[in-house]
Amino acid sequence: MNLAETFIAGFLGSVAIEIVAMDELFHKNSRLPKRYHLFSFWCVRVFLACMGGALACFYGIQNAVAAFQIGASTPAVIKSLAKVQRR
Repeated sequence: MNLAETFIAGFLGSVAIEIVAMDELFHKNSRLPKRYHLFSFWCVRVFLACMGGALACFYGIQNAVAAFQIGASTPAVIKSLAKVQRR
């Protein structure tokens, strides 16, 4: 895999998490929460997805499935790091 393919796989892994979250919300309610209608929310989500792609590249992942998994775990990793920094 080249760097662009690694980035895309990581990016898509992060996007997949948001798709699953939206699917769960659709099953609970017929409407999405207001945050999904905000431009700023989507800017943050795109940035997180880019971070997922970048993290997969930084790790030097050469496997699409592994890059996807790194991208999918990126939001959780960032949130846990933010909690550690605030203490």
